[in-house]
Amino acid sequence: ATLVREEEGGRGAAQPGLITDGDIRRALEKPNDNLLARNIMTARPHILPDTALLTDALAQMHQNAISVIVIEETSSQAFRLVHLHDLMKLGL
Repeated sequence: ATLVREEEGGRGAAQPGLITDGDIRRALEKPNDNLLARNIMTARPHILPDTALLTDALAQMHQNAISVIVIEETSSQAFRLVHLHDLMKLGL
């Protein structure tokens, strides 16, 4: 998975989009000459603050049937990804 940010001043400069392997797979299944990130990304992915517990991230993933969640670092407004496999490695 990867995060997508619009250029500064763009429509979605504050919140990132998310592209997963599933998004890419679905896009490639359809004939399309215009494969742009903004057309295949999840425009409003699930985001948790960096103060959330890992068990909260796992609960959100389970509740929404997703395998990646975005974590926002409140001090720097940077974004990170946590994958379900990351949590499984920790024994959650």
